[in-house]
Amino acid sequence: MLKPPDITPRQQAILLARCASDKKAENIAVIDTRGDGAIADFFVICSAGSERAVKTVSDHMEKTLKEKNIRILDREGVSTKTWILLGTGDVIAHIFHPRTREFYNLEGLWSDCPRVFIKGISAPL
Repeated sequence: MLKPPDITPRQQAILLARCASDKKAENIAVIDTRGDGAIADFFVICSAGSERAVKTVSDHMEKTLKEKNIRILDREGVSTKTWILLGTGDVIAHIFHPRTREFYNLEGLWSDCPRVFIKGISAPL
């Protein structure tokens, strides 16, 4: 049995954003959805330029979460590789192919929520 992670949801989101950056994902956004009725406390959204790159980012996130004893409770889209979702309960990571990201526009849905600035990864608002 895995021990509970010693990491806050915010730290999980930042960790996943850094994983995305490690694998050259682009336009990485961390959205703080606490108190907004969302199904998670944080969303991590990023783009990867090909289906293979989407899978590479997802695999790196999964490996890192496992190393930190953080269970993945939800995993979707692995077979399509244009949008992979990984959920830990408190954090949901969305790894998109750029066209798919543009189509669904999740940032637009959560435009009123604050963004988390991560030096070297995301742009300040």
